Amino acid sequence: MKTTVTGVAFAVSLVAAQLGGGVASAAPLAIDVDATQTVTITGSSDSLRAAIAEICQRADVKLVAYEAPDRPFSASYQHIPLSEALGRLLRSEIFLVGVRPGDNAREPVVTWLRVSGSTGGVANAPIPESASAQPPAVSSGAASVDLGVAPALIETALSSQDTFARNNARRTILEALRGDPAPLERFLNADVGAVVDQMAGFPHSTELLNSLQSVTTSVEQRTKIQTLLRSLRLRQDADRKKAASEDAG
Repeated sequence: MKTTVTGVAFAVSLVAAQLGGGVASAAPLAIDVDATQTVTITGSSDSLRAAIAEICQRADVKLVAYEAPDRPFSASYQHIPLSEALGRLLRSEIFLVGVRPGDNAREPVVTWLRVSGSTGGVANAPIPESASAQPPAVSSGAASVDLGVAPALIETALSSQDTFARNNARRTILEALRGDPAPLERFLNADVGAVVDQMAGFPHSTELLNSLQSVTTSVEQRTKIQTLLRSLRLRQDADRKKAASEDAG
């Protein structure tokens, strides 16, 4: 953790326009991040992406990716933990954070951040992964499960052992599908065998699949989900028995 950031603030002048001989400007953005990842941020900016990048740099956090559309924002947060600040600032974005335990039972230390998309205005909660200094790799299996959201979210919902992270990822996926049901229709119209192949290796695949019933009132779609669930459970049972047999042999 860098200690040179203590008490450091930066100001970015945002808008200045010549109006009839006078100059009008918005309140500049001021950010302070100290060595304990306590954040103060006030003012406005036309670039949330730039502000997040600056915060990460000052807090010694690895910004793995920022793939959401940029947008303006304003904030007035005084002396709050970085994890809370990210949750407030990225309220309409899909993101993952890596954390590790903090010293003296204080807030967890954020080690990396990945912003992978936008929820389209749906308020979003941060999705912390299990304590890790490195971001998780997205497996090819998770990347092939297309529900219209970022593969990192699918990966978390299917395989994370962190219940909080997994539940938040699943909720974000379901909210996205409620806003745009087309990806669910595509997913359910795919070949059953292919979908089972994609999801069978993940420990929480039935959990995610079962939750999809909450976003549709269509009897046809719910029937397809139940068919997928039966096929997936049969496949996973067969895989477990095969593995047990091989271990015994």
